[in-house]
Amino acid sequence: SRAETAVITVEDDGPGIDPAVQAALFTPGLTTKSESHGGLGLSIVESLMARMGGGVACTSRPGKTVFTISLPA
Repeated sequence: SRAETAVITVEDDGPGIDPAVQAALFTPGLTTKSESHGGLGLSIVESLMARMGGGVACTSRPGKTVFTISLPA
């Protein structure tokens, strides 16, 4: 039987994510904020999605950043 996948896409029209930051976006401790809470958010999301058999991805350019989460339905 064919596995079904649920996909959630969130996008914005902000300045985009610098390519150097985007390459390490899911690295624990990465932050671009002067006041940080540890820079763990995206690495936790990536870990949770992987544990559930899914994934998270990001594409970004000036004017458009898209995060896509996929999970088995």
